[in-house]
Amino acid sequence: QQLYIFGLYNQDNNSELNYPVSYYNVDICFPDEKLTVEYDGGFHNGRVKTGKLTQEEFNQKEIIRNNIIKREGYKQMRIISYNDKLPSDTILLQMLSEARTYFSTYPSHSWIEFNISTSTVRNAENPNGIPYDFGSLRTIKESDLNNLTNLNTIQDSELNTVSNSDINNVSDNNLDNQITITNTIL
Repeated sequence: QQLYIFGLYNQDNNSELNYPVSYYNVDICFPDEKLTVEYDGGFHNGRVKTGKLTQEEFNQKEIIRNNIIKREGYKQMRIISYNDKLPSDTILLQMLSEARTYFSTYPSHSWIEFNISTSTVRNAENPNGIPYDFGSLRTIKESDLNNLTNLNTIQDSELNTVSNSDINNVSDNNLDNQITITNTIL
């Protein structure tokens, strides 16, 4: 899913996959805009699921990671789909457009979260989330990846990095230090 989102969002070749920000790599970055896109799928907290971290340790690492990214001046758009299903391309592009508009309207704000699993969008104005219609959801297949024309520029080494990124990424759902741990994270 992360690779598919990257291919869709990289239509103008202005984003990078697994872009380094300080000590971390972000899933997708638009460096010129200082905008990152993070995808949290079903294995996002893989270290917890495999017993390498407790949920509390994982959550703390997410808070630290996202605060460092924020400190570096990046805005974060987060897409959460714990069942690894995505909306249509039109909706995914609409989400990116809405995130850009949000950050333009509220330049001091640093995060927006589109939670497909709960059909909500959260931000500083709506920390509890408001309903969001993601439409019909689908599972991305290899053939869907092949249909994105700009994916042929991705090197094999980047593909291997992507497959391991969900295990290594840590992130916090609320980047302005409002820690809310809900059952949807568990």
